Amino acid sequence: MFFSGKIIEVTKLSSDYYKTDIKLFEKISQPPKPFQFVMLWIPRKDLMPMSVADYHDNILTIIFKVRGEGTKTLAQNPGFVGVNGFYGKGIKDLYERKILFVAGGSGVAPLPYLTRYFRDKISIDVIWGFRYHHQYFDLSNIISSRSVGEIFYVAEDCVDKRFYCGKATDLYQKIIERERDKWDLVIASGPKEMLAKICEINRELDVYVNLENHVKCGLGFCGSCVLKPTSKLLCVDGPLFSCDEVAEYLSQN
Repeated sequence: MFFSGKIIEVTKLSSDYYKTDIKLFEKISQPPKPFQFVMLWIPRKDLMPMSVADYHDNILTIIFKVRGEGTKTLAQNPGFVGVNGFYGKGIKDLYERKILFVAGGSGVAPLPYLTRYFRDKISIDVIWGFRYHHQYFDLSNIISSRSVGEIFYVAEDCVDKRFYCGKATDLYQKIIERERDKWDLVIASGPKEMLAKICEINRELDVYVNLENHVKCGLGFCGSCVLKPTSKLLCVDGPLFSCDEVAEYLSQN
């Protein structure tokens, strides 16, 4: 379904990351599920898949990293935009789960809405990894729920002593070996290489991965997001999959 909207606020979160709030003009009868995404249309510029970072009171929030012309324009507030969605299956049955959410880079985007949607019906700890220390921002500033417990920050450049030095997968492996029984579900969101490593580390846990492949149509017609060598489509069957469902895809370079 297509919605028109106006950007009401753009917030610079760190050196590379921004948060954009879009007021939708049409009333949405069915709110999105966590991990669903939209196709965001910037007139005369770009059509981009974006995770639902938050949604309430007909305001859609997008969290993104500036990468190209489209996101650069979005960071400068182009005014009116179009929104197609919501796409993907999403998830709605996490009640009473104890979750460890592992994010790499912009893979952290679905977290605020995940916590808002389930509120105090879940408990969740977070590992967020980023390449450079100046990409950091305080996740507690964008999370409205009290369901979040510990938040661990990981920086690959190892400059700032506030952050764990290394990759998100390094800290994940240490924590999961030490406190495996603390969680009954792991959700990982980020680059393909990170997701493959998460799935390899501990196959006994219930682990789901949120994929970030490029999507064009969002409806399963064009085939641009097929997860080869499987026949699964990210936009229709995902973007959230169990490790077993996408093991072959993650093993491909």
